[in-house]
Amino acid sequence: MIGNKVRFGILALAAVLFASCAAGTLVDSPTGSISFAFPKSVLSRGVDEEYQVAIYYGLDQYDAAPSISDNEMTFSGIPTGDVRIIVAKGIKEDGFFYTDKYGQLFITIVAGDNGPYDLDLENSEFKWEDVLKGEDVNGLAELDDVLYVSTADTLKKVTYIAGALTADAGPEVPPEMAVNSVSVGKVYEDGVVKPQVWVNGTWTAAAAGGGIMPWVGSGLDPDFASGFGNPLNREGEIAADFEVTYSGAFEVPGEKGLALIFQRDGGMGGVYLTESDFSAPRDEWDDWPWIVDEINFAELLSDVVEEGTEFIRDIKVSPEFSAAYIVTSILTMKISEDFISGDIVFDSADAILNSNAVAFAPYLGSSVVCMELSGSGDGETIYVGTENGLYSGLASSESGEFFEGSPTLVSGTGGYFISLISVSPPDGDFVAFTARRGTNPDLLIIVDTESDAIVDFRGLQGLPGTRLSNLVWLDGNILAVSGDHGLTVMDASQLF
Repeated sequence: MIGNKVRFGILALAAVLFASCAAGTLVDSPTGSISFAFPKSVLSRGVDEEYQVAIYYGLDQYDAAPSISDNEMTFSGIPTGDVRIIVAKGIKEDGFFYTDKYGQLFITIVAGDNGPYDLDLENSEFKWEDVLKGEDVNGLAELDDVLYVSTADTLKKVTYIAGALTADAGPEVPPEMAVNSVSVGKVYEDGVVKPQVWVNGTWTAAAAGGGIMPWVGSGLDPDFASGFGNPLNREGEIAADFEVTYSGAFEVPGEKGLALIFQRDGGMGGVYLTESDFSAPRDEWDDWPWIVDEINFAELLSDVVEEGTEFIRDIKVSPEFSAAYIVTSILTMKISEDFISGDIVFDSADAILNSNAVAFAPYLGSSVVCMELSGSGDGETIYVGTENGLYSGLASSESGEFFEGSPTLVSGTGGYFISLISVSPPDGDFVAFTARRGTNPDLLIIVDTESDAIVDFRGLQGLPGTRLSNLVWLDGNILAVSGDHGLTVMDASQLF
């Protein structure tokens, strides 16, 4: 990386220090001051649009404002203790700071005067996709070394070649459709099961569509969606809009068929499709047989679910063990292929809790938020993100068993409130996860699973937003990160 020696005091002239530190725990502590010297001529420069500074005590950010006198800047009343100071150079647009270079300093604030300090600024590890800067990216999927990207109303293909990102326009999003995400599913093509990118969204009743449209070539396939949205295949009261937030598919062992599973508001649903279903005339696709009639877990478990709770937190589909893993606000479960037989009807809480097709994750000391699956066959690993750390354990192939043995806390991850997880292929050399703490911007943490080394990144180091939405590995080293202000990639192999 290219170093750029900069006087800390010059940078601090434009400091923006973000609030959220727990003042109650620090207010009675001894305090010190940090002062910086800089050339007087700097005052005439518009550096407030080029530099930002953040001070952290652990995971908390601290709010302070400097005083400026002649050629000296001073931060007074700073609590004593170990701090991490990040100085970033970049461009501020639309209320967000796009980092180009940054430097960081780990020091201990002592009572009295501290400083002055120098700091090296180096290029950020994160490379931006320029077209997507400022866009709220809600979906990200990888297939054949191409990133498929979605916002609420646009679709794009992004490639990463020779260290550079290039975006090309994807299919136009119909006006009656709102895109929620993209994912990789499976379909039959000439008798062979192949992966396919799916666009998950919300269609109005007037559009007569469903919640999944395959992204095929340069267009979307609306015929496929009709099998999901036809009210004739759905019992009970039908909502005006049909919403899918995530989807996936797995092959059914012993039978030549695919289970297509999707997550919706409050629950899940799915269909079971054979090769003949795919080869049937397209005007018959709306007769697809449902596996589950849109299980609404929030309704079935209403006695123990608080009103207004975001019940379904995450859903993952395992192609290895033919199962769907579901994270809810009160329990985490695995639903195995047995429910495809139709012999099991999930019409009550008892039916869920006592079914041989359902297995539950053990209590891990705090609520589960998200999950990820890694590896294949007997070596498939489940990563579970909780409100207080990351756990991993070997997946069980047994229908009524969640883990094979006991899961363990991944070293160094205790205390993180985890919101997303992604594991590098093919063998899980790196695990990336995002964490959040109150109103602070999201953090990105990367774990080297061989050495248990951990590197974390804060917003001013080049993350694409205050809220991160997706983590996808392009290969074993290159991680794509999307957020509410765009898309970036970074090379994890250069971190350790």
